[in-house]
Amino acid sequence: MDVRLTQHVRNKIAELRRYGFDLTEEDIVETVRNPSRVLQGYSGQLIAQKPFTEKHLLRIVYELREEVALCITVYPARRSRYE
Repeated sequence: MDVRLTQHVRNKIAELRRYGFDLTEEDIVETVRNPSRVLQGYSGQLIAQKPFTEKHLLRIVYELREEVALCITVYPARRSRYE
């Protein structure tokens, strides 16, 4: 599956680095392609999640458009909330 990132996602990567999350575009692509869990989001969006640190999950909101997963946003979340 082809995975594409919006400019918003690229901006979030830089923002999250300022808060100590060493996130890369490859981390996002890997999470979408091989998530530990996929949940249904709003308006047909999907949420892929995968453990990222000892305390956090990486959650990616994306839409499937034909053969492309378009990543809308990304955020870390506490594992205790979603596992």
